[in-house]
Order: sequence, then C-alpha cells, then structure tokens
Amino acid sequence: MQNFQPHKYQQDAIRLLITHGAAGLLLDPGLGKTSITLAASKILLDKKLVKGILVIAPLRPAKNTWPEERLKWSQFNDLDMVILHGKDKDRLLEGKHDIYVINPEGLEWLLQPVWDKKSVRLKATRMQYLTQRFDMLVVDESTKFKSPSSQRFRMIKASLNWWKRRYILTGTPAPNGVQDLWSQIYILDGGASLTPYITQFRNKYFYLQPNSHEYDLRLLPGAVEDIAEKINHLVLRMKATDYLQLPELVYNRIEVDLPPEARKHYDVFAEEFIIMLEQNIITAANAAVMSNKLRQLVAGAMYHDGQAVPVHTTKAEALADLVEELAGQPLLVGYDFVFEKEMIKKAVPHAKFLDGTHDKELIQLFNAGMIPVLVGNPASVGHGLNLQTACCHVAYLSLTWNLENFEQFIKRVLRQGNDNLRVVCHLIVGKNTVDEAVWRTLQDKNNTQITLLSHVRTCIMGSSGATVPTNTEFLSNQGELP
Repeated sequence: MQNFQPHKYQQDAIRLLITHGAAGLLLDPGLGKTSITLAASKILLDKKLVKGILVIAPLRPAKNTWPEERLKWSQFNDLDMVILHGKDKDRLLEGKHDIYVINPEGLEWLLQPVWDKKSVRLKATRMQYLTQRFDMLVVDESTKFKSPSSQRFRMIKASLNWWKRRYILTGTPAPNGVQDLWSQIYILDGGASLTPYITQFRNKYFYLQPNSHEYDLRLLPGAVEDIAEKINHLVLRMKATDYLQLPELVYNRIEVDLPPEARKHYDVFAEEFIIMLEQNIITAANAAVMSNKLRQLVAGAMYHDGQAVPVHTTKAEALADLVEELAGQPLLVGYDFVFEKEMIKKAVPHAKFLDGTHDKELIQLFNAGMIPVLVGNPASVGHGLNLQTACCHVAYLSLTWNLENFEQFIKRVLRQGNDNLRVVCHLIVGKNTVDEAVWRTLQDKNNTQITLLSHVRTCIMGSSGATVPTNTEFLSNQGELP
C-alpha cells in the first residue's frame, strides 16, 4: 500500500474539481485521472460538500481500475466503494456508501427512465431516492457518451438538474473530430458553451463542400480555436509527454499481398463500391457495409448468412512470422473481426486471449514476461489495463477505424512504467487495399467510417502513397485543445 503524494499537475487537477461544480479532466492515460478524482472526492466527502458520488465507467475500469486504485493508496482505503453490477446491485444501492460505480449499460436499471419514442423522462420519485445517496456525477471515459442520439446520453441529459456537481474524464476527448465534444461538454454545462442543440453546433462550426454528401461535414476556418476558447474555463488538458518520460512510438508497416483468388474477389467488390461513389448513390449506411465487406475480405474471410467463410490466411501467417521474429519478446495483438480470433489460434497456438474470464491472471503473467503473445479486441480491452511492465511491441492484425480504440489499445503498453526506449506498433496492412484508406483516415485524426470516402478513390484499388509516422506526433497531438 502506497501513500498518494500528488505531483504539481495532479494538485492543479484536484483543485479544479474541488473549486468547480462542473469540470472536465482531459488527461492522457498514465496521468492519474482516477486517483485525482478519488483525492478530490475524499475532500468533498470529508467536508460534507457532497452526499455521495456516482461514477459511470466502462465495465473493465468499473470492476477493476476504480476499486484497485482505491486500495492502492492508503489515503483512500476508508472510502466506501461499491460496484453496482450483478445480482447484488439492488441490495448495494439500498445501502449508504461513499462511491457507487456503474457501467453505462446499467443506467437504464438505475434511472428507470420512461421512454416516449426518442424523448425520455425520469420520475421525480426515483431521482429523489437516488440523490439521497449520491449528488455528484463522474463520467469516466466520457467519449462513451459522445453520440447525442444515444440512449445513454439522453438519460444523462434528462438527469442533469438533479446533480450538485458534474465531472467528465477522458484522454481522447475528440476521437471522431470535434463534433464528439458537444455532448460531453453538454454534460457539464447543459449547452451553455457549445449551444443547446447539436444542430446549432454543426451549423455554427461546420460546412458542406459543394456536391459533397450530407454527412461529410468540414470544419469552418477558426472553428477549433473558437470551440477551445469557449470550453477553456471548463476543462484541463494534459498530455503525458509533457509530464512523463515515455518511450518513443514507432510504426512498423508490414505489407502483405492478397492471394490471387482473394485479390479477384476484392477487385469485384471494390469496383462496385467505386461505381456507387461515382454515381453519387452511396449513403452512410451502405458505405459502412461496403467498406466493412472489403475489410473483412482483406482480413481473410467474408460473412455470409451470419457465418464467416474463410478466404485466405495471409495476415495470420504474417502475424506468425512476426511472433517468430520477436523470439519470445512479449507482444500485444489487437484484432477487429470475430473470425480473426480463430485464425490467430491456428497461426499462433500458444497465444492467450483476454476475454473477461481469467484476465487478471493473464495480465500478471504477461507483465512478468511469461506469456509471449496476448490477444484482445481493442473495443473491449482499450481501457483500464496496464500491460507496460515487460512489453514494448503491439500489433494490429486488422486496423480498427475507431481512433479512440486504436490509441487506447497502444497506450496499454505506451505508458508510465515502461522502461524501454521505444514501443513498436506493427501494422499488418493489405497492400493496395482499403487498409491503406483506414490508416490514412486514422492519420487524419477523423476516423468516422464515412471519412473513408474521401480517401477511397486513391486507396481502395491502388497504392495510397500514405506514409507512416516514425514518432508520437500523430498520437500526442490528436484532439488537442489549449
């Protein structure tokens, strides 16, 4: 058990939470968002400025990171924390505790909303019952609420007037571009800074190019600076590279050629996609379907009637070659499609998988250097894991188009406590395929699937000419705010 002695930057963050009724900590992984929030929570509880705290966090941080951080530091051991998950959640909610932690999927059970199509109403009796237990809201990994149309955001939006204090925590505040900020900042100020409605926000800061699709919004000149100025009083942004000594991040692009038969199938689908684009008949929905079909084929299979039909194993073979080349050095592997899991099992039989059953044991062994290959899906294991002790290699069997997942997965290894000089991210990329469009999209820091369309003509059927960064500039500057 350790004694929590906050650094100067952590003291500034704690002070912000204590002195502001609403604030956002936009801190990179490793800077201590959880411990900072616990420190501020303890002060607020001790001074009886709040009754209790509700923390909304993704399931893995909710079950692991928050309770582990409480036990790690001696100052927080007396905080009474419960996890509202599983069969005991009703009983735990009945009791009076300091901190209640719940994952977003549990909000409907907790808030008991009344839905009328898209609108939602919260019953006053239920909210009065809940606010007798907690009146401070902490939304951890607030990008989970970035969609204004999602049920989880609409429930939180309906509850805002019931909270005495509201805070958001995230290291990637704008993974899909600055549009993602609107709903997160709304949680803090109800739309005072960035307009009360998402449509107003888009009309104010974005425009459509002539003859472009309605979903291809572009930022107006000066928009980012104006947005940053308007939310500057609410948020504290800190980059890990400014406060921590981290390894250099290097990308190693491993290009693979599709086998002739797979290439033939790919070109047929690609040509169909290009024709749809040129005729301007593609929509957001079928663009997503078409680009995913291409990505599946490059990855090695195609879904038909819900079943994955194998086409090739080129990428899995490249991963096996990489594992052999590393000769036992720990490697963290990310995959995107379910069928890739089986391909990895066949290509790398000794690989272990993070699936929620024995994760703690696997993490301990991996950090001890006793597991050479650990595999997970970035969408489910991108938060709340520390895998930096022995590892300096990360590989993507298939690139995810979700920038937040892409970044967070790498930062399981690229974080404080990694004593290596560099962390190498190996990208297994199908040559002259949609993979290159996905990678360029990630580099452009605007990773909605639709953004692929702006690159697809040059990438989907030919060489993209995209370059791979050799340092951390791409990641460290993503979504930056002053």
